[in-house]
Formats: sequence, C-alpha cells, structure tokens
Amino acid sequence: MIEKTKIVFLTDRMIKGHGVDLVVDRIADGLSQKGYFCEVYANNVDDTFAGRKSYRIYKLPPVGLANFFILEQRIRKFAGFFNSKDTDLFIIQSFPFYSLIPLLKKPAMVVDHGIVLTQGMPLKRKIYFKYQQISQNFSYFRKAKRVVCVSKYLLEQLPSYIKKKAVYIYNGIDHYRDEKLAEDEILQYRESLGVEPDDVLLLYVGRLNLTNQPYKGLAELVEIYQQVSLENPKIKLLAVGYGSKNDEELLKNQGALCLANVSENKMPLIYCASDIYTTCSQWEGFDLPVGEAQYFGKPAICYNIGAHSEVLLDGKTGYIVENRNDFAEKVKILASDRLLRKKIGDEAREFIKKFYWQNAIDKYDMEVRKILNIKGEIKPSVRIKPAPPLAEPLPAEKVSEKEIESIEKQLLKKVTVLIVNYNSSYQCLKECIDSLKEQTYKNFDILIYDNCSQNNTLDLIRNNYRISDKTSGSQSNIKNTFTDRDIVIDRATNINTEVNKNKSTDTVKDLDTGLGSDMESGLGQEIAIKIIKSEKNLGLGEAINQALKSIESDYVLISNFDVTYDKIAIEELVYMISNLDNKYVGLAPKIKLYYQRDYIESVGVSIDNNFYIAYNGIGQLDLDQYNIPEDVFGVSFTSAFLKKNYLTESVIGPIEKPIDPTFFLFYEDIDFCYRANLMGYKFKSCPTAVCFHKYAFSFRDESTAFQTKYYYQKLNTMKLAYKNAEKNNMRRIINNELGIQKQNLKDRNLKGVAKKIISDWRKSKNYLKKQRQYIQITRQLPDSEIIKLSWGEYNFFDIARNEPVYCIANLILTYKRLFLITGSRKYEEYINYLQALENTRFKIETELLKRYLHHKLEYEPKCIHNFIDTIS
Repeated sequence: MIEKTKIVFLTDRMIKGHGVDLVVDRIADGLSQKGYFCEVYANNVDDTFAGRKSYRIYKLPPVGLANFFILEQRIRKFAGFFNSKDTDLFIIQSFPFYSLIPLLKKPAMVVDHGIVLTQGMPLKRKIYFKYQQISQNFSYFRKAKRVVCVSKYLLEQLPSYIKKKAVYIYNGIDHYRDEKLAEDEILQYRESLGVEPDDVLLLYVGRLNLTNQPYKGLAELVEIYQQVSLENPKIKLLAVGYGSKNDEELLKNQGALCLANVSENKMPLIYCASDIYTTCSQWEGFDLPVGEAQYFGKPAICYNIGAHSEVLLDGKTGYIVENRNDFAEKVKILASDRLLRKKIGDEAREFIKKFYWQNAIDKYDMEVRKILNIKGEIKPSVRIKPAPPLAEPLPAEKVSEKEIESIEKQLLKKVTVLIVNYNSSYQCLKECIDSLKEQTYKNFDILIYDNCSQNNTLDLIRNNYRISDKTSGSQSNIKNTFTDRDIVIDRATNINTEVNKNKSTDTVKDLDTGLGSDMESGLGQEIAIKIIKSEKNLGLGEAINQALKSIESDYVLISNFDVTYDKIAIEELVYMISNLDNKYVGLAPKIKLYYQRDYIESVGVSIDNNFYIAYNGIGQLDLDQYNIPEDVFGVSFTSAFLKKNYLTESVIGPIEKPIDPTFFLFYEDIDFCYRANLMGYKFKSCPTAVCFHKYAFSFRDESTAFQTKYYYQKLNTMKLAYKNAEKNNMRRIINNELGIQKQNLKDRNLKGVAKKIISDWRKSKNYLKKQRQYIQITRQLPDSEIIKLSWGEYNFFDIARNEPVYCIANLILTYKRLFLITGSRKYEEYINYLQALENTRFKIETELLKRYLHHKLEYEPKCIHNFIDTIS
C-alpha cells in the first residue's frame, strides 16, 4: 500500500459562482476520498468551500492587477516555495499558474477549461486572453506531463502536438444534494419569489454582470424574456449566480427575478422550482448549469456553440438552437406544454447520469496513476473533523403593524404625479403606475414626461393603460441656451455617455392619444394618464420645467419612475400639507430602499459643510426613529410633494424657470431647496407617507456609472456653491473642489473626467455670476442656519456597493434618535452598551461581537439581528 501521495492544486481563485472553482473542489474532494492527500492553493479565497474538510485550502499572497507578463513574473516567484514542498503531482487549473510548469521539479497535469469568447470585450482584455491561448498552446502545455480538457470540443481546439498527450474528462453535475424535495416546499419557494403555480419559470445560472462577461449572453436572454413574456405574461425569468448588489438590482429593474450569491444548499430548491433552463451563452467549454438542470429533470434551451451538443441531446433532453428567433419559439413551445416539459425532463434526468462526478474522479485517478506509475492501493489520508455549525440568531419579537386611522373627510385638492421618464423598463414603470392606482386618495392624475427614451416602454404603457387627452397641450420651440449639459443618457445602459456640446433648440411634441368616453367604460377606477414626449433629452431639471407648463393642479408629486408607493402615501401628504402655513413649500416622504425594505434611503435631505448632499437616515434600519415630522433642508426629487404655486416662474430664485435647467443630472433638487431656504421658505418631513425606491436604477452598470455620477456631482457642487453660498463658503468650496480635480489630473483613471469638470465649470461661470447677484440680494438666512439642518446626520450608505454600511455606529445613531423621541431607558442602555463595544477590541473580533450583540438585543426586531449578522 502506498503510504502517501500528495497532490497540489493551483488555481487563481476558490470563490462562489465560478465553474472552474467548483470543478477544483469536486476533484480535490473526490481524490481525497480515494486516499490522496490534497491541497489547494489560490490567490483569491472566500468561505464558499471552507466546509470541505477532506482537503486543505491555502491562500497565496495576492499578486494584484497587472498585465500578463507582470502577473506571470509574480507567480513564478512562488516556484521555490512549491518546489520545497513534499509534493508528488501538481494539477494546474488556470492562468497565470501555467507559467510555473517549466520551473516545477515535480510533474504537472494541466486542466484546460478553455479560453472564453472575447467578442464585445475591451481591446486590453482581448489581448489578455489571446496571450493566454498562445502561451498555453505553444509553451506551457508542451512541458506538462498530461493535459486534461473538460470536453471533447476543447480537445479538438488543441494543436496536434498537444493532443497526443491530452484526454477529455467531462465534469460532473451531481454536486447538489439529491434528496427529493416535497411539492409543498417547492410551491412555497415559488410563492416567495412571486411566481404563481401556473407560471412558467425560466432559469439562468451564471455570472450576473451584463458588461464584463458579454459572452454569457445574459443581456440577450433578458431581451428574449421580455419579448416572450409580452405574449405570455405567465412566463417569468429568474437569474441566479455570482454578482454584486448592483448586478442584482440592474436585472430586477429589467423585469427579471434575481438572486445573487445564494448559498449552495439553496440551489436544489431553485432548480426544482424552475420549469425550463435557458442560456444564451456564446461560448462554453462545458456548461455546468445545463447539466445541473437536466440532473433535476428540467429541459434546457441553449445555442449551438461549444460543448452544448455533448451535454444536451437536441430534441430529446432540450433544444439546441441556431438563432434568437428559434430560441424564443422553443421557449414558447415548452412554456405552453406542461406534458412536453415533463417528458423531456425525464429523458434529461436519465441521459445526464453519465456526467456524474464519480465517473470524472475515477478517470482523474486513472490519469494520476499513469503519471506517477501507481499500481497498488493508496493509504487513506487523515481526515479533518468538520467545524461545528454556527449558532442560529436569537429569536426576535414580532413588531405589530400600525393601525391606520380612516379619514372622515375626503380632501378634494387636485394632485398631479409628475414622472420624468428616460429608458425605464416597462416592468419598472408599470410597477410605479400600479402602486399609484391603489392609492386611497383618488383626486390625482399622472403626467409622464418622456425625455426622448430609446425603448418601447411608452408603447407598452399605451397598450396596457388608458391614456387621457383632457389637459394635454402641444409644446414646441423650447430653447436650450446652456452648453454645460453635454452628456445624454446611453440608450443601452441608461448611463450618461453621449456628448451634445452645441447649443440647440429642443422641440417637444405631445404624443397623447385620447380615448374619450372609454375612460368611463373600463372596469374599476381609471387614472388619467397623460404623456408628453420630448424630441431630445432635456435633462431632469428642464424636463420638470416643461412638464409644469401642462399642470394646473394644487400640488405636484415629482416622482422617479422607479418608485412605488404605499397606498396611503398621497393621502398622508395632502393631509399634512393642508395643515401647514404658507412658509412651507413642500414635504419629503419617507423613502425606503426597494430591495432592502427595512432600510431608509431618506426622510428629507440636507447639505453638509462641504455642500455635499446628506440624505437623512440613509442606511439606517427603520425602527420609527424618523416618525415624528420635522423641519428639513429640503426634498429629493426621487419623490417630492410640492405646492404648485411655488413652482411658477421667479417665485423661488432669480431664474426664469423654477428648476435651474443647467443642472442636467444631480443637485437640481438641492439647488431649488437651497434657494427656497435662502428666501426663508421651509420644508418638512412626512414619515407617514412611505415609498420604495430602486436606488441607482440608471447607475447599476459598474463599468460606466462611477465617472458619470462623479462628473455631475462634482460639477454641480461647485455650481451650487457659486450661485448660492456666502462668499467665504463659496471660495472655500470652489478652491477645495478645483484642488481635488487638479489632483485627479495626475490619475490616469480620472484624468479625462477631471479635465471635463474643470472645462465645463469655466464655461458656466458667466451664467452663474448673473444668478449669484440676485440670489445674494434676496438672501434672508445665513448659510449657518441652513447647514445646521444636517446636524446629527451621518451617511451609513456605501455608494460604491449601493448598500447600507453595517456597523455599530449605525446602530448607535438609530438608538440615539429613538431615545430622544421616546425617552425609554431601554434605548439609553443599548446606546451605552454599543458605545462600550465600539471602544473595545471586541469591535474587531467579529464573531464575539455578533454573539454579544445578539444576546444584548435579544428582544429587538428581527431586522436588528439580520443587521448584526451582516456586520463584518
């Protein structure tokens, strides 16, 4: 019996959501079960595979980001370390570890997972992958003892001189638990997703980013889904896989269901809850999810590329299609025939048995034995005891729902909900409108002002809602005399990218179509919906100005298209504003995060000493700490309830329009509120009016969003200060901001946007000077009285990740407000305890910290315990 045979796996990562990492895990675990002593070394490691105690995972020092030559140089420095280890065989899974092969003293087996399709990628990434292909096939693979491809397709891609020592071994697909799930459990899970029993759920599993992996075809799949769901609304799409919060919410905003980074033990339930597996991938060296779906008895639809013809039998276990139209047709065929899905699924379950992991492990074992000339049995390696499971969070008490008092007298003042639309998905805008249809307050209409959208959302709105022509009027010859609004929103991604530098005349024409008496013939209460379409993207500020010309209501609720409203929201806003004096311009509802509904986005806004926007309560759990109405600096145009008579020309500020049209994006609401404050007007919060916002709907594509937001926020901060601030503050802020941009000129990633900010700032100064003269003359309050409205607020929101910041300081501020409001000694005790924790070493010992917090806050709501679990 062989005493010990040690195998070292080398790969660049062992993290959630990547097929290669799963393959390494399964093969390492399987060979360990056969008696080999296995270790895995990777640069990037999370706890996804930490529970695999049959082998060890070691994290190598990070090699950073660099070009391929530098990466290989850094990896080669590990050669001495690995040669010093008592190793019998290296199994190398990925670039740049292939470059170690010539330097290793022991034999190496390489596993070829293929080079992805680079179409649609930036030039640098194309070069990166091309180098991998050339270096592998012409250098590193030549020196390997054995080459294993994960499909016959990949084997055929190799040069003939490599094929001589190559073999293909299919990956396994049976890595999820195979116990039969109860039908009730599956139905309950579908219900939790919002999927009805008679809905047809399409499933996609893979990386969720729409930009960085274009070959995955997820964007195309979403488009196909949107197409077929119009014909059959029962069809739903669920995308599951590795991705950021931004990726998840971007997909949700396109109408898809999405679950990012779900735990492994949830996957069997997800597969069982689906009806059809779908992927529009343009390249696959194997495609694990197609096999996994068949393992769970689900038919699959995919393109005729890569290894799909090996892992799927066309017409028997699914469909392999040639083009998009064929794809959509096959979706409709399967969606309409439950028995066909069952028949194909049963055949799929039988066919896929040859792709079980045990078959793959046996073949790897055979190849290892050939390389090392092993003929006898291998002595089993010592197993490591699994770690005990983590304790469950302590139970939290249920929070009783607040009773809503009925309104005895129906208020009759008219409200117009103004929605400025640009490239909203139909599903997103529909959800907004549907939430308005459910309002208890009925005396309102909806005006959609479309900023020259490039999709068919408005056409779908027309087909599914009744459009009124009662108060619409033609608008034309709208002049745009400002030149710093030089970016319009990109058609494909809703991100501002296109340049519009010249002065122009923007012509807007009304596209309403009236239905006359049909408004009264429909079932149920109908809302008057009016649409005005601009021929050009005017930006948010000017769009509001133009829309206001068609509004004759008493109040205006300015709303993003990605906001949904609690059914009493408008009623609460009207009731409160009717009881305020004439100094109050408007109200700020309580805006909560749509996808994290326990958390606040804002209950009013303010500006800090640097004139940066502060959103009251952002990132805090909503424990009613903002439930007392209070004066605030202003409102966010995400959702803002305003008196119409304050939105007429020259009432607030010197400009001929209520909203400064030079604020194309960001700060247009802050500028309006600042001018109102300077003149002695006020705003108030209305926390009983609740709405939910899909935060950063148009800025979820991480590859382009940052520079767009950065450009507008930095430019408009300077414009805001130059127009409105007292001289000392104005000079300080302008000098600080210009200093930041001059520093950014030295940063190659920010140089372009910094030059643009400085240039456009200079172009706008003449216009701003004229505004400043009038504003300072009409000033009623000093800046100090305005800025102090931000006192006590703190930003607990990560703008890069678009999610709350989970920390003790966040809880402290929440409980401080609760203590001040209620006077409860319980909250005082919590504050003292949290502050003590904050000042001890337990702050950095996360598991101890969580244990103490769960115990101390045992009887707090469940959301508090979820928050504690997320602290890192």
